[in-house]
Amino acid sequence: MRKRKMSILEQPPDPHRCHRLVHSGPAGGLAYPRIRCAADLAPGQNWREDVLFELQQAVNSYRFTQGQIGECDLKIQTYLTGLPKRTLEKSAGPDTAESPEPKKKKRYKRSANAPRMDLRGEPERICGSDLTSIDGISLISAMTIVSEIGTDMSGFADENHFASWLGLARNDSISGGKPVKGPKRKVNSRVAAVLRMGATSLLNSRSYLGARYRHLWRNKEPRVAIKAMARHLAVLIYRLLTKGGAWVDRGAAVIDHKHKEREIAALHARAQAHGFTLMPSAAPQ
Repeated sequence: MRKRKMSILEQPPDPHRCHRLVHSGPAGGLAYPRIRCAADLAPGQNWREDVLFELQQAVNSYRFTQGQIGECDLKIQTYLTGLPKRTLEKSAGPDTAESPEPKKKKRYKRSANAPRMDLRGEPERICGSDLTSIDGISLISAMTIVSEIGTDMSGFADENHFASWLGLARNDSISGGKPVKGPKRKVNSRVAAVLRMGATSLLNSRSYLGARYRHLWRNKEPRVAIKAMARHLAVLIYRLLTKGGAWVDRGAAVIDHKHKEREIAALHARAQAHGFTLMPSAAPQ
């Protein structure tokens, strides 16, 4: 659509070409619509000068904005170059352990609004760990997180304090041993918003985190499932920034198997409570 608008303005308007480029469908179209009233047009003309002028103004505004964004990108690149490289000793924990098989790197798809400079490799150099290895955390999301909270996590006692600071922890107030409803905390955090968007992107992901989010989505309200998954992403980010390494995807089958085992254990417990014993049925032939 952008090329169509430019082609109309960068050459003398041709009546037949303008007629072919016009799109008057419900999904949107050019800034000037198809004119059916012959009284407004000159002989052999199917465009209006005032609408073309309005379109030219919009294009000039777009080009100016893109130039300003380009200058901001160059300034950001200068700041990124000046940041030191961070090195962390990789932990041998379950979430950061080395995978026996090398994990395929995410396919980088450049969006229309992505920065013009190449940011691949910058999060790992600055943080000492690859935040983009976590499913749901894109390159822009990782840079947003780093720009908001930095890389020093010493201000948080543990991962639970970090999640609570982001407003992603449960706000359970207890009085007399019973939960009571208290005022909701309103936390305006760009990091929390990024993590919530990352959580919603996992609905169709064939990964361990994707299976975890689908399980939450089936058993919880949507807003509760999104918040719970965003909290889990925050915990993983805290671990990578403090322990180093990279997130290793164990596959959706692992968490599906865990939930199956829990369901079977719950059925056995209910059967024993009523004096019964469950026996596996014969395999179907």
